[in-house]
Amino acid sequence: MSEPGSAPATYQQWLDALSELKTQPFDAERLSRLSTGTLPGPCSPMMVSHISDTVSVLLSRQCRDLLHRMDLALAEGDLDQLRLSVIRFRGRVLACLFYRRLRFLSQEDRQILEDGFTRQVLDFWKDLLQQMERDARRGGSPLLEEGLYVLKRMKILT
Repeated sequence: MSEPGSAPATYQQWLDALSELKTQPFDAERLSRLSTGTLPGPCSPMMVSHISDTVSVLLSRQCRDLLHRMDLALAEGDLDQLRLSVIRFRGRVLACLFYRRLRFLSQEDRQILEDGFTRQVLDFWKDLLQQMERDARRGGSPLLEEGLYVLKRMKILT
């Protein structure tokens, strides 16, 4: 890969950086630095595919992490922690969408990525709220109902 702390500037550096992102813990600074990377020449469909695969892995990891943190917060009866977990999730999701700032992507490629990942995140959020609603109805838990009320008022992609 490129020197630590530098943004990728070649195809191989991009492949290395994207591969590392899939295995490393979340690092907002690394994602921010990545978004300033360049690519000589036009962006190939394969590179767009690599970026898409990486973002998908990153978002899936964030979704799993949110579910875990929400379970902990609800088990502890801590609605503030529940809310904070969602706020952190939202920030991490936005960081994972680093492709939004890649200047070498065509507007068409960026829009295709945006449409797909926006839909993925919003579907996850909708399914999460629906599952909480079902659980609240079945269990009659005031804590779960209050948590659902808090989460329904939050916007996930703003």
